This record gives sequence, structure tokens and C-alpha cells, in this order.
Amino acid sequence: MVLLSVILQTRAACPRVITPSVVIFDSCPVRYDADMMLRSMSVLLPGPQYALGRIAVRSWYWSGVAWGRLNALLGTAEEDLLATQWDRLHRLDLFPWINENTKRVYLYSKADTITLASVVEEHLAEARQRGFDVYEVVFDNSSHVSHAKDFPDQYWSAVLRVWNNAYAPAQHKL
Repeated sequence: MVLLSVILQTRAACPRVITPSVVIFDSCPVRYDADMMLRSMSVLLPGPQYALGRIAVRSWYWSGVAWGRLNALLGTAEEDLLATQWDRLHRLDLFPWINENTKRVYLYSKADTITLASVVEEHLAEARQRGFDVYEVVFDNSSHVSHAKDFPDQYWSAVLRVWNNAYAPAQHKL
């Protein structure tokens, strides 16, 4: 999502659009760190391969951190999208169609081992503090990005409810 935002912002002919809009945060955002990478990798690597994978992920992660700090010291660093994505997701210029009336819905699970519920709750609390209209749907027992599959009625009725709330005020302005 952040990469698409950066691409759209570099386009000169990308006008701001005022239209009803909703941003759906399904099992996101995450805080990118070694622990999150290990949690996501644990789904793919069972048993002994996981132990080797832990070494590889931690080495890769800390090499990236060292490389980023070295570039910052040398003045050659470019923006680190992973490091700035948390705040970028709160910006009104995230996409051309985002504005102060854009609704947000966070769909996440307490059972998600990749995107922790506490991390999503922290981001949505910040969104509320910044004045965004935030909806929250918490699933008790669905895995990462499986909410629509595991609980389709609850998931899609929430998305429809938020969309209808975003669209309703716009109808009165026509």
C-alpha cells in the first residue's frame, strides 16, 4: 500500500479526487522487525528448518539495519519505506482519493500470529487520535488474512456497512 502511494505521488498528473472512499486494513499494519519476520516465516518452515531460518532471518535483518545506519551516516540513505510505513498510513495524501472524510476499517484477529492484535490496536488508536473515522472488527479465531474466508458473513457485512456510511453523506451533497 505504501509503495503504491509513493508511485502515485511521483506522478505529476495525479489530481486529488474528492469522492467517498474507504481504506480497509486487513491484518495490518505490522511493525517490521526480526520477530515479525520470524513469526511469518514460522508458517513456512517447520521443525529443524525453522531453527536454521531463525539464524538466516536475524542475520539478514541486522545486516539491513547496519546497512541503513551506514548509509544514513554517509548521507546516501534514501527513504526506508518499511521504517516509515506506519506513519505514512496516517497521511491524508496516502492516495489521491483519501481525504478527511475517508473511513477506515481495521479487520484483524486475536489469533493472528503474524500481525499481532496489539500492534493493529495501537495503529487504529493513533488513527482515532488524528481524527480519522475508524471502524474495528475483531475476530477471535482466524489466522493471518483469513478472516474473509473463515467468517465471510461478518467480514463482508462490516465492509459493506463502512462503505454505506462513507457513501451516505456524499449522496446528500449531489
